[in-house]
Amino acid sequence: MKNTVKLLGIIALVAVIGFSFAACNDGGDDSPGGGGDAPNMFSLTQINNSQYSQGQDGCLVGLFPTTTTRPQAVGDAQKILGNDLNTTYCVAGEDDPEVTGTNNNYTIGGPLKSASSGYTSLWRGEGTFHVWLFLQNGNTVTVYRTTNPVTVTPGEHISRSAQADFSLQQP
Repeated sequence: MKNTVKLLGIIALVAVIGFSFAACNDGGDDSPGGGGDAPNMFSLTQINNSQYSQGQDGCLVGLFPTTTTRPQAVGDAQKILGNDLNTTYCVAGEDDPEVTGTNNNYTIGGPLKSASSGYTSLWRGEGTFHVWLFLQNGNTVTVYRTTNPVTVTPGEHISRSAQADFSLQQP
C-alpha cells in the first residue's frame, strides 16, 4: 500500500513538472517581429488605377508630425526611396508595402518600421500624425496626405481610404 501511494505521488510530481514545462515561456515571442507588444500596422484601401500607376516605381507610406510641411516630408521621402535612411521628420514608415486587390480597388498595407532604427525594427509607437503617401513613377513623385491627423496607439492597425481620407499635396 505504501509503495502504491509513493508511486502515485511520483506520478503526480512528474505530471506537475511536465505541465509546468509545457506552460513555461521558452523566451520566444509569438507576436509579429518579436519584442512583446504587437507592432503598428497600416492599410490604405480604395486605391484607384491612376494612383496605382503613379506608384509603379516606388511607394512609401510614412507617419510624420502634424507640423511637417510638404517640402520636409518630400525631402525625407526622397531619402528613403533613394535608400538614405537618415531622415529628419518621418517617425515610421514602409517603403515596400504589400499590394492586393484589382482594378480601381487596390489596397496597400503592412507593418510600420521605426525611423530611429533606420527602418529595420517594427514600430510600436503612439501619437498624432499625418499619414503621407508617396507614389513614384520614373522621376515623378506624387504626394498625398491624410486630410485629418490620425491618433495612433501602440499596436493599432491604421486603416484609411485613399479616396476619402487623403488629399493630393501640390508642389
